Amino acid sequence: MEIYLDHASTTPIHPLVMNSINQSYKMYYANPSSVHEAGYQALNRIEEARKNLLKLLDGSGYDLIFTSGATEANNTIINGSYVQAARKHDSWLCSAIEHPSVLKPYELIKSKGAQVRFLSCDSSGLIRLDDLEGAITPETKLISLMHVNNETGVIQPIEHAVTMIRNLNPKTRIHVDGVQAFGKIDSSLKKMDPDYYSISAHKIGGPRGMGALIYRKSKKPMPLLWGGGQEKNLRSGTENTPGIVGFETAAILRHQSLQQNTSLLWAVRHQMIRQLHDQVGGIKLIEADTEAEQVPGILLISVDGTRSEVILRMLSDDHIYVSAGSACSSRKTAASHVLKAMSLDEQTIQGALRISFDETLTARQIDRFTQKLANHTHQMRKMIKR
Repeated sequence: MEIYLDHASTTPIHPLVMNSINQSYKMYYANPSSVHEAGYQALNRIEEARKNLLKLLDGSGYDLIFTSGATEANNTIINGSYVQAARKHDSWLCSAIEHPSVLKPYELIKSKGAQVRFLSCDSSGLIRLDDLEGAITPETKLISLMHVNNETGVIQPIEHAVTMIRNLNPKTRIHVDGVQAFGKIDSSLKKMDPDYYSISAHKIGGPRGMGALIYRKSKKPMPLLWGGGQEKNLRSGTENTPGIVGFETAAILRHQSLQQNTSLLWAVRHQMIRQLHDQVGGIKLIEADTEAEQVPGILLISVDGTRSEVILRMLSDDHIYVSAGSACSSRKTAASHVLKAMSLDEQTIQGALRISFDETLTARQIDRFTQKLANHTHQMRKMIKR
């Protein structure tokens, strides 16, 4: 029995999404830039998908460009904003728990002389609003904050943060990485009021290699890719029509069942936590203080007396797949920068496992996973005692 518990890394593609992609390859085969009927049909289908995604995001006043993923979307905003900066004394803010596709561009512009400050978080993984408040100045150009953390599943106080930023410096542009939020919690742009929001298809049962950058119409980003002027002259390159259609289908499916799936996910989470405590023991939960600040489908634990990279491989031999943290860093097993930013002790960090799942996880699968984890954990603890 194969048990996939790494949905925060990527999700299996939904069968209906696969069907929509295959049909699109047959129906919309032409280049959307071609000035013939087949080209116009492909272009119109892309525009329909664009409108539907914006509708799901409650995105009146915003526009959207399709990208190869959220990494490209995040890099477009950060690197483009730096190139556009007119003043050398502009400053840049970013939380210390961001995804590498946000952190790395900030580290790059810092190496070029930009004034970049990385904001702290508390022990539960929430950004410190007081730290944010104290860091905003009249020179603050761009602030990047994630909506949901990809390792802990903690929901950040985006609405409060945006309101604070707007009050302190209305000219500051606000960028939110919504990859782990879109399709899982309310992602209303009208409520959050960011200037930029990035999303990805493969986190919600869609195809890999598809993402989108949503931007306020009055604050167009600077292109990262130049060429034929596709995607409103903001992202050149022939559009991936089947991927766009697949993205749209996945997003619609997720939003149609969002409330029901959330209830099922909480039930799965509570059952798994009970069994982990009962069968494995020595389990420390790394989560938000309240359910309102937590997505249920990401469960981060630390198993006392173990090393996560060893447990991960032992479980993999059982065809059970979990993560030791973000899987977006090319197979690196270095200690999580997120857990370090949370000031967790070294033993907790070493034993950290990220278990991420969808609503289809069964009681039988939970039983097998917890039993195997218990067996491997007890074996490792015995070896350590020797």
